[in-house]
Order: sequence, then structure tokens, then C-alpha cells
Amino acid sequence: MLRPTVFNRSAILCRGSIIKKRNYVIQQTIKGIKGKIDEVGDEESQASKKTISILRKIGVGSIVVVLCLLGYAALNEKPKIEEKEEELDLSKDIRSESTN
Repeated sequence: MLRPTVFNRSAILCRGSIIKKRNYVIQQTIKGIKGKIDEVGDEESQASKKTISILRKIGVGSIVVVLCLLGYAALNEKPKIEEKEEELDLSKDIRSESTN
């Protein structure tokens, strides 16, 4: 018996049926997702109310996380220590000092 290859007819038929089965599954999944979106889109449905409450909780949680991170960053900031630069005496000629 021949191994299934691209040039073997049975392999092509087998692959075609797999592709058709996958397309059918994908189409059914898309229909299910569209149905769920329609349920959520109706403002009076229980699914819509549940989704809105979940999204509100996620929003509140993200705001709390951002505020905590800002507070953490503000409290853990190390104070900047300014270093004094040497003040040059402008009355002296520094060219002669640099050549020595």
C-alpha cells in the first residue's frame, strides 16, 4: 500500500474531508459566538447584566492596581543627591594648567 503523500489520491481525499470537517466545526463555533454576542447585546437579558457587572469589576480592579503602583513608585523613590560641581575661577587662565 502506498504511503499517503501529496500525490496519492487517497491522501488528498482524506485531507479534503479533514478540511471540510474543520470548516464545519469553525462555522458552528462562529454561530455559537454570534449567539452569545446577541445575548449580551440585549440590555434586558441576564447575560448582559452579568457581563456588565464583570466588566465593571475588572475596571475597578485595574484602577486600584494603577493607583497602588503609583503609590508604590512614589514611596520608593530615592531622593536625588545633587553633587556640587567645582566652581572654576574665571580670573585665572586654565590653558596653562592643562598643559602641565
